[in-house]
Amino acid sequence: MLQKAMADANPEIVIHMAAQPLVRFSYANPIETYATNVMGTINVLESIRSLTCVRAAVIVKPISVMKIKVEILAIEKTSPWADTILIVVVRLVQSW
Repeated sequence: MLQKAMADANPEIVIHMAAQPLVRFSYANPIETYATNVMGTINVLESIRSLTCVRAAVIVKPISVMKIKVEILAIEKTSPWADTILIVVVRLVQSW
């Protein structure tokens, strides 16, 4: 459904800002949070990959809630929500 909608729109630029943004909600609903934040981003990235019209993509994820300790390459997670953002930013986007 997303791929068809994006193909119909024929975008040159895709800006992905959608997410389940509520940290407290993520504690009570971690599966829904993972499904929305991680799989939602995977769906967007897969749709982008299938389109030749896309020249640029911006994936916006608020990583400011996590403390990134660059000197030891460790990331302190504070919630299931923060974990989903970590997965999206560090694992998915950088490897795509």
